[in-house]
Amino acid sequence: MKTLTESIRIYKIQINRLFLEVLAVPLIYPLIENLGFDLIWFGIVATVMAEIRMIHPPLGLNVFVATSVTGTKIEDALQVYGGM
Repeated sequence: MKTLTESIRIYKIQINRLFLEVLAVPLIYPLIENLGFDLIWFGIVATVMAEIRMIHPPLGLNVFVATSVTGTKIEDALQVYGGM
């Protein structure tokens, strides 16, 4: 069962993701289009950056998903980030 602090951290991550996908991309879209960049590649780069953000420390959401699927403790999974 998740603790309150873990739930709050996941909520904050979802807010950041929501900001990027719903607010920032539509604001940047006209600029990218006027500069002449390919919009397909812009979408690919934005998606890759969102995925990197999901696995990157200090708090990657994918760590919570992996620990809940495998049944391991969060502390054990976060030891992977110790070397970064």
